[in-house]
Amino acid sequence: MIIPDNWADGNSAALLKTLPEPIIAKINKYKTEDKKIARLTGYLLLKKYLNDEYAISKEALQFSSEHSVYINRPYDCSISYGNGVIACAYHPELTVGIDIVALQNVNPGDYEIYFKRHEWQLIQNNAFPANKLLQLWSRKEALLKAVGAGFYTDDLPDCSAGNAVFDNKTYYFYDLELPAHFGALAAARPIDELLLQQLEINDIYK
Repeated sequence: MIIPDNWADGNSAALLKTLPEPIIAKINKYKTEDKKIARLTGYLLLKKYLNDEYAISKEALQFSSEHSVYINRPYDCSISYGNGVIACAYHPELTVGIDIVALQNVNPGDYEIYFKRHEWQLIQNNAFPANKLLQLWSRKEALLKAVGAGFYTDDLPDCSAGNAVFDNKTYYFYDLELPAHFGALAAARPIDELLLQQLEINDIYK
């Protein structure tokens, strides 16, 4: 979902109250209004999808001990925030993680420690090293969201292939085509069909 740069809505406080108390408390911890609005929008997007597709109520949304939102069991769903874009992933049967990162100028050398040797060779040999770095970065973030770990986890796996092994489990990557962003989905097993749906902000702020 894309958030317009000049978007503002006076109903945000009322919409915040439609979410479960733990999520309200989490959103209110953000100090800037733009971050609060982005998080509010992300959870409203998830709530709308779950209610429309699966008739799951807001009360089913909970937080794990790692502060990831889940429904009934940990890591059923994942939310990521980019530059004016929010991505949400949900699967009713398996663990998923999603990450998006905006296209931007980065110095690849600042990130070398996060990549395996083969990954780093791919980055260096690419015609656009920064773009390759961001693509692999989004895969790593998606994987870590799927397993509920942080980016400073020891021994991050090589994510340059179609799958990667973490803690003796195999996760599969799906690169996402998004406006001005790199995106990736990590899933605990192969997915036969990946459905992408783009919503405008007015679709959920009703």
